[in-house]
Amino acid sequence: MKAIIGGTTYSIKINTFQAEDTIEMRATCSFSIPDKQNEYTFKKGQPVTIIDDKNNDELVFAGYLETSDKYPLGHIDSYMHDIVCIDMHYLADKRRISYAARNKLAGDIVKDIVDQKLVEEGVLAGYTWEVFEGMTWQDLSNKEW
Repeated sequence: MKAIIGGTTYSIKINTFQAEDTIEMRATCSFSIPDKQNEYTFKKGQPVTIIDDKNNDELVFAGYLETSDKYPLGHIDSYMHDIVCIDMHYLADKRRISYAARNKLAGDIVKDIVDQKLVEEGVLAGYTWEVFEGMTWQDLSNKEW
């Protein structure tokens, strides 16, 4: 597996990649990157993409670096970085959004939030209005999916 962090590609140590994707929770992943020359530096908020290079470069995870712990391996200038990443919800999590609406459809509220706030984070959305046309938040919460 490969990790692309801040635009640079790194090899992930074999058998260290783990991902957690639970319904109604943030997806996370963790892995380790060997640093044999003590030349890598990772920072919170860097974009991260995980690619399975053994499976046609399949995208496995995309998100942002949350933590990086660096520790020596016992060899001169040889280190390991244990990295934890969070999913794309990070873009919305780092914004405080105040929004009040009355007699507004659910889809219109979502569109307003994306267009007025999340676009500043580079979030764009495609909308399928026919599915939710005329539905309120109450309608959506009672809908059986």
